Amino acid sequence: MSQIYYLVRETLKSGYMSLETENQLKELVKTAFKKNEFISFEALIKLQQAVEDGWVKREAIESIRTSQATCINS
Repeated sequence: MSQIYYLVRETLKSGYMSLETENQLKELVKTAFKKNEFISFEALIKLQQAVEDGWVKREAIESIRTSQATCINS
């Protein structure tokens, strides 16, 4: 099982994608492209769809929303 598939599976199970996981996925995809290795696009598409449908929350987006709310309320 590829690392990409494993990270996506764990993210889908938890319903939350940390910044660390997001950065790991980006690096794995970059490295795979450079080495011309197999990439589990199906897994990445499932993750993207889950984020778009609200089944998975992204830490990156949640931290932006929190920062914006803090600025507005100040």
